[in-house]
Amino acid sequence: MEALAPLSDRSAGAEASGKLTPKVHETGFTVLVDPSSPSLDIIFVHGFAGHPRNTWTYSGANDAADTNDEPPSKKRRSFKSPFPKRKEQPPSVFWPIDLLPQTTPKARILTYGYDSNIRHPLSGPVNQQTILDLGHNFMTELEAHRRSDPKRRLIFVAHSLGGVVVKEALRKSEGFNQYQTRFHDIYESTTGLIFTGTPHRGSDARSLMRSIAETLGILTGYSKNERLVDGLLPSSERLKELREEFSKMARTKSWEIYSFQEQYGMQALGGKKVVEDESPSLDDATIETKQHIVGDHVQMCRFSTQDDPEYQKLVASFGFLCRRIPKETKGKVEKNFTAEQRRACLDSLGFEQIDSRLINIKNALRNTCNWLAKEPEYCDWLNENLLATHHGLLWIKGNPGVGKSTMMKSNSIELRKKEEAASIISYFFNARGDILERSTIGMYRSIAFQLITSDSELLRLLLPKFVERSKYTKVEWTIGDIQEFLNSVIETEHDKRFIFFIDALDESEENDIRDMIDFFDELSELAIDNGTHLNICFASRHYPSINIRAGKEIILEDRAGHRNDIERCINSKLMQGRRNKEATEIKSEVSRRAKGSFLWVHLVVRSLNKAFDHGQISSVRERLSKTPDELDRLFMDIMTRDNEDVDQLILLLQWLLFARRSLSACELYIVVQSVKDQRAKSSWFQARVSDDDIEKFIVSCSKGLAQVSKTKDKSVQLIHESVREFLLRNNGLSRFRPDLSCSFLGKCHETLRKGCHEYLATVKLQEIIASWLPQPASNHPWDIFCMYSSYISDRKYGGKHDHRYQLLQKFPFVSYAMKYVFEHADMSEKDGISQEPFLRLLDSSDQYGIITWIELWNFFESFKIRLYRIDIDLVYLFSERGLPNLLRLALKSECANVNAIRNGRYERPLLAACTQGHTQIVEILLAAGADLSLPSDQYTDAISAAIDRNNLHIARVLIGSVSSASTLQYGKPSCTIFHAL
Repeated sequence: MEALAPLSDRSAGAEASGKLTPKVHETGFTVLVDPSSPSLDIIFVHGFAGHPRNTWTYSGANDAADTNDEPPSKKRRSFKSPFPKRKEQPPSVFWPIDLLPQTTPKARILTYGYDSNIRHPLSGPVNQQTILDLGHNFMTELEAHRRSDPKRRLIFVAHSLGGVVVKEALRKSEGFNQYQTRFHDIYESTTGLIFTGTPHRGSDARSLMRSIAETLGILTGYSKNERLVDGLLPSSERLKELREEFSKMARTKSWEIYSFQEQYGMQALGGKKVVEDESPSLDDATIETKQHIVGDHVQMCRFSTQDDPEYQKLVASFGFLCRRIPKETKGKVEKNFTAEQRRACLDSLGFEQIDSRLINIKNALRNTCNWLAKEPEYCDWLNENLLATHHGLLWIKGNPGVGKSTMMKSNSIELRKKEEAASIISYFFNARGDILERSTIGMYRSIAFQLITSDSELLRLLLPKFVERSKYTKVEWTIGDIQEFLNSVIETEHDKRFIFFIDALDESEENDIRDMIDFFDELSELAIDNGTHLNICFASRHYPSINIRAGKEIILEDRAGHRNDIERCINSKLMQGRRNKEATEIKSEVSRRAKGSFLWVHLVVRSLNKAFDHGQISSVRERLSKTPDELDRLFMDIMTRDNEDVDQLILLLQWLLFARRSLSACELYIVVQSVKDQRAKSSWFQARVSDDDIEKFIVSCSKGLAQVSKTKDKSVQLIHESVREFLLRNNGLSRFRPDLSCSFLGKCHETLRKGCHEYLATVKLQEIIASWLPQPASNHPWDIFCMYSSYISDRKYGGKHDHRYQLLQKFPFVSYAMKYVFEHADMSEKDGISQEPFLRLLDSSDQYGIITWIELWNFFESFKIRLYRIDIDLVYLFSERGLPNLLRLALKSECANVNAIRNGRYERPLLAACTQGHTQIVEILLAAGADLSLPSDQYTDAISAAIDRNNLHIARVLIGSVSSASTLQYGKPSCTIFHAL
């Protein structure tokens, strides 16, 4: 709780060295000092109404004359501090830069800002985040800034409210000990904390804010964050709970804590202290050292020189904390690479849905799954003395729905508690997720990401390759790259133990899984030869049947522990509160018929409980007697039990089965609900529908066969892979819609194509977008192209100021519809559903034609080089985007000329296909008479275009299409052909 005093970006220390202080961002992190090979991070966090620079800057006698380098914002009036200042001292000392590096030369120093200001009503609304929100945001942003070395030690320096924010962040970080453990590293890496004027026991900030408002002349109607202020009151229960939880954490981790109190009150408050003496203390002598700072609440964290006696108190604190940092943690990461390069390398391995499947797997019920750790095969697998006999490999197998994923998640978590020194890695394939979630390259990247996150020193094995490649292009890791990395890890890390859990092998491509198993089989032998402890546990159905040279095997449904878990689940969930004979008999029958399937139990128990809730035990027996034993028949029974909204059910399932990426709950709701109610497409309608309403709709509409994920994007997926298999097997949806019995895939994709097209045609997008775009010089296609190019240069990227963000907030489905409408049309044409009417519509100027699509594409595009001119034709567009079935249809047009120069990036359709790697498109164009010798401004001929992009398979197709090299007349073709061969 402090006043904001505007200061210059040039501090006294900076003036002495002739160097400007880094530009400090008002919100988020700013790196102030970044030495080579830092051994710790020091994080500064300001207090209420504070600033990430001004809070820690001493301005001396010139404070009143100081001004910002930039004029004050019209929306946020700057004001001078109303509080007394020390006199006769050098001006503008930003001590985290000017003084602290002399005490901590190996520290990376960062400052963090967040919005806790008061404002005049005319200056806009105040931030309404709570302490919980601020702590969570601080934790997630800090984790992102430490990915290059997440184990580096941490010291926090916090003023006032900032100390409460830090404590909340550490409380949240401590809770991530079982999943998303990258956040838990913050808790584990903390060495100590320095609190200055932190109200551990609360403080009423209202008096201070009133004083600030008077100084500003905005007393009438000034606005403050009431939720934040209430959370700081001495009566706040949450503040009391946080103090108790934090003290327990501090004792557990033996953190060293320094609590500094203000010695003087504020003149502006009539001599009263902002934080009274009993509040800025934890009152725990086992972990806390208490001291006073000569100064008031604002002066206590502003120092003028190294010799300042008050600053020396902090110097002593930093010195003690730095001595507690283990020497072996210093300078672990390569010295030749910058922190930015290390962070970028780690980020290149991660992907948005890296933890999605793990997060959405339900936690095991209490007292279940723990039996596995006692099984002889599992114990032998972990026995390091038996590695030579089983090569550290274990394969858990089971039928669909028996709970393999829950078992893998539960035991990986438990093993982390027991094997703290081991690097325990887990990956869960997800056939219902995006491409990286269901592919082996996604698994390899995740394993590398987790290994480096657990031990940043391993980054040295990837950094040289990353830095070299990133000079020329965006780095895309291959399977070979990560396999080479894993081999290096096993060969060099002899003193460590690695345990991998890899689940749902049956949810990826079988050939890729076979290659993966072969690699891990060889990796396990390499580990034995090098004396490295490596254990790998696979889990899958009974197929694919893949042999490994050694290893243990456990069949879940054959184990007594698994059968006991089924019974515990039934007793816990079915007919809660009924323990009579009849209830016991029903539970026994459910257990007997389950045949080890938790999925069957889950669906049946939900159905029986619904009948039980109506108070008729007889109806429970009747429903159980009609319930099929097999999962497929059970799915059929669920879908046909009533005839409510069957069309919506089929539509929702079609989107879940055939969407080109996972849809968010909001996207799916809009595209399904809008069939009944066109208002669902409007932003007005969506603003009146809550997330809970949408989730209830999806569960109800899908009859419980779909669920909203717990991940940030709230994507929707079927509850289990066996549901997807049931719906796809033998055109499964045709059982409910006979018209889908033929051209099943084509009709489903046609439904999705119509959904995309109709959404884009009915939503008034052009009017909104036009209001943001500059005026073109004329309506000529080139001038319009230049207008979009200029718009990309001037556009604000990211956050609420980005026009794309604003448009998606109003119309969430527009991005998917624009990006994938042609792909669905192409798949529909492939399966016999003619797209001629669609292409005629695109060529017309009515409704949603190709010009409208191009304008929308250009609006969302971030790179000028990928823009389209509005006079581009369909042959070129389909060639560049790799849509073979639509291309064949477009070539039927009498005016289609495959050799004409188009107004596209690569000028000719064949050159576009060669550069983009579309082999099938190249073959279609060659068959249509495309001349591969024709040049463009970039390439001498088609073969040189293919070779330039390293598409040698296409170069060979082109070479095979000509009878001799002499038929090529441009660009030294003989050399080109020789190079390709």
